[in-house]
Amino acid sequence: MGARQLRRARGQVAASSSPPRIERALFRHALLRQVVALTRSVDATRTPSTRPLDPPPPSPLLRFPMLRIDFESHSRDRSPSPTSPMGRESATLSGHKLSPTAQRCAFRCPSLENLGVENVMALHLPVCTTLQQTIPVPATPKKQDEQPTVRQEQKAKDSDTSLETTIHLDEPMKTTDEVVALSLKIACSPNLEVLNLPYNRLGDKLDILIQALSAGRLSCEGLLPNLRALNLCGNAMNDETFSTLMIALEMGGLPNLSMLDVSSNRLTTLAPLARAAEAMPLKLSVLKAEYNSLESLDAIVDATVGGRFPLLHTLWIAGNLLSDNSLEALGKVVGKGSSLRTVHISMNYFTYQATEALQAGAASSVHLVW
Repeated sequence: MGARQLRRARGQVAASSSPPRIERALFRHALLRQVVALTRSVDATRTPSTRPLDPPPPSPLLRFPMLRIDFESHSRDRSPSPTSPMGRESATLSGHKLSPTAQRCAFRCPSLENLGVENVMALHLPVCTTLQQTIPVPATPKKQDEQPTVRQEQKAKDSDTSLETTIHLDEPMKTTDEVVALSLKIACSPNLEVLNLPYNRLGDKLDILIQALSAGRLSCEGLLPNLRALNLCGNAMNDETFSTLMIALEMGGLPNLSMLDVSSNRLTTLAPLARAAEAMPLKLSVLKAEYNSLESLDAIVDATVGGRFPLLHTLWIAGNLLSDNSLEALGKVVGKGSSLRTVHISMNYFTYQATEALQAGAASSVHLVW
């Protein structure tokens, strides 16, 4: 068999194999990048009769500020703005077997950098099928004159994932699909108050999860307006991923966050948190950043002195690479009138003399743990 025949035979075998599930293809990259790619692919198939008279903009999303992907009806619609001369467009996504679910979420984001997208975009997705066992499909709607029993009302309340207030993972997530599924569940839980994801070894996959927090807002009150506690300790989070997370705070996506745990990661600075506080004072009362590789506290100290963390009372910075210079800076925020009550500073590179000096200058209400 010649080389050409061998290649042809291999192509036939590849073509005869079953196509991968749509989740593998759709969730391979970040959600918003996939949306842009999908939109461009449909834009290339549009007929000449539907094209506007003016030259096309840099991105097809400029003409279509609303993008909707609906896996329940297996279709995708793009709705033009009221001033657009074009009519409604739709396209079919075939070759997938997603079971329908009742839940949807919507991401609204500002312009996407380097993609020429200037208008608001909405993305509607059902919760991933891997979460179906935790999200029961609501029963058939009752008749108008039918009064529900107390048991039926409680059952409907239990089945509504939007009422969920706590998400806690007992076992580490192993695949990207699981992370994306969790992201969608978070976005569909506007009443979420506590999100515990400790020691999940997310690493690079954490970007996908953070996108659910920073890509946009579900309402004018913020993406997760009720989230109070976010625990991301032990997830191999680096400075770049931490900066992405802080975008959610800067954009007001987490307006009531009071406890942030980013300990046991790979952070070298807390400057992104300080920058997020420049937009508006944050309601953080507990910040846990121990067991990282922090070398300076200047940014956090300056933001605290400037009143950007008015409610901060507990600070964990133990087990970092901080020196006596950081203790000097910390002395500015532990004096009289400080909101801080407890500061954990052990296992750093502090000398005994510098620690004693900090203790002497601290207010009586401040407890230093070292």
